[in-house]
Amino acid sequence: MMIAQKDQFSPHSSACSQLADGVCADGGIAMKAVTDAGFETAVLKSDKPVLVQYWAQWSDPSRTFSPVVQEIAAEQADKLVTLKMNVDTTL
Repeated sequence: MMIAQKDQFSPHSSACSQLADGVCADGGIAMKAVTDAGFETAVLKSDKPVLVQYWAQWSDPSRTFSPVVQEIAAEQADKLVTLKMNVDTTL
């Protein structure tokens, strides 16, 4: 699967000290970012179901919902592709 870019652990954290297999030092999942350019490949042509978190740095609901998406990503990593898309830079 092609992803347009790799992004931080959380849209709201300053960094992810990533360890092996997409796991961050703080135990979270390193969610990959998708842009318009990679959307068709990463989402529409994925072999697995895809959950996309649309987020913005300024959005309080995004900040609130982000841990839920990360938990789902961790629990369903073998069954589900979890991506995030920054609405300020891609839509």
